[in-house]
Amino acid sequence: MKINMDLINNADKLAKQFILNNQSNIDELKNNYNNGLSSDNLAFAYHFSTACADYTAQFISKGTNPNDNLDEGVKRFAEAVLPLNNPELSFAIESLKNKLASVFVEFTLKTKDGYELIGPIRKRIADVINSNPNCNENKRDLLIKVITDYDKMQTSTRPKINPERTGKPVKI
Repeated sequence: MKINMDLINNADKLAKQFILNNQSNIDELKNNYNNGLSSDNLAFAYHFSTACADYTAQFISKGTNPNDNLDEGVKRFAEAVLPLNNPELSFAIESLKNKLASVFVEFTLKTKDGYELIGPIRKRIADVINSNPNCNENKRDLLIKVITDYDKMQTSTRPKINPERTGKPVKI
């Protein structure tokens, strides 16, 4: 498979425009992404998502205190990635979480699996993304799952379903 360098360059250029230059270009994004209808469109979306996470970390690190630029950086990130479909949006948010956890030690907590963003930082990210007018109910549900790592929680924390399979939780 041949790598389309124009696609990668367009994704990077557009991400830089959204995040560092604070210039939203939804038409260009939609033109390149095209709802992920082809493999090239999807490849663009994944490159764009990672570039947005990278540029957001770069933007946040510009000040003397990363906390000062976090909200504005995430606001720009949200503007860039919310037009993506849920699978690509989920990847974008995960990329941002991972990037921030690897770059900003003050945002993290050491866990058995490495470093993860602390709760207050996750909440700030979620609040900023949620405040974007393009964050509809569907995207809000996805945001909650990705930010909280809901899908990675231990099954023991979820209600057990009764053996009759009625779907009603049982008391434990």
